[in-house]
Amino acid sequence: MTTLPTPQFISPQTDSSQYRPAIDASATMAIYECTPIGGGDTKLYSLDPSQTSPQPQPFFPASLDAPNSRTRADICWSTGDVALNGASANNEPVSVLTANNSGSQIITRFSGSTGWSYPQWSADGSTLTVMNAAPSASPRPCTSQVDSRSGTVTIANLDGMNGSASMYGGMPAVNPNNALSIAYAGQPQASGWHGQPPGYQQDYNYIFVNSGTGPFESAPLEPDAPTTAFDPAYQGRAPAWSPDGRYLVFESNRLGSGYALFLFDTHDPSAQAVLLIDSSYGEQHAKFFPDGNSLILCARPSPSAPMAIATLDISSFL
Repeated sequence: MTTLPTPQFISPQTDSSQYRPAIDASATMAIYECTPIGGGDTKLYSLDPSQTSPQPQPFFPASLDAPNSRTRADICWSTGDVALNGASANNEPVSVLTANNSGSQIITRFSGSTGWSYPQWSADGSTLTVMNAAPSASPRPCTSQVDSRSGTVTIANLDGMNGSASMYGGMPAVNPNNALSIAYAGQPQASGWHGQPPGYQQDYNYIFVNSGTGPFESAPLEPDAPTTAFDPAYQGRAPAWSPDGRYLVFESNRLGSGYALFLFDTHDPSAQAVLLIDSSYGEQHAKFFPDGNSLILCARPSPSAPMAIATLDISSFL
């Protein structure tokens, strides 16, 4: 029996839930969300994961006119800039903005971005890929590419089709070798996909990968996953590419015991999803370190504890 690695928790335990970490190219700054357990708007904090006992700091100073709610940060490894979602409160619609890597300056607030979430940088920082749930999105949600300076939509739908079915898509991950090649949490816009009312249902996603060229086609990451009806054995969401574009890590509740992280080798024609960590930690939203050998993620130190930020050495799986 394989002994699974255990997470190393790096954030102090507080009365907040810590979620959705991102890490910079030097691996000396991680940004993550903090939501007070008793209620209140989500804020972003940063820490240095290379330190033995890192001390979190607010990412935005109190003097900066930043949105009250700040979530879903992503750091561009080539420029250091940060993309995130902002809203007037946690329960209000989100939009997209960018900031410098110290959080001292907001660079761009994208007009017309209400309903865009999970902004993810291209490798060179020229574009952002977003989960587009704006009223104009078709289908809604889909995955759109936008110019990172102007906010202009450059490609309305990167998901395209799966056979004759158009794709709902979100939680995108941009391949570092091709800004048009994405992995995402998706589902076909097909009759009978799930037993819920028609339309997108976030608990019924597989990980899909698009063709990387237009017109776009998408197929399940796991080739055996059926596309006529949802099979919970292939459920997945929140993918992230390794720095070399070979591996995808994603979260899934397919074991029936809570969310766990899985790894898939896209260069191996016979690959299967490999469990990385015991699901008792409820781990989610992993991203690769720049060296490709470790992950940063959120997980529960104990079953009753709120989420905290951790790292995980996965070098033995590569």
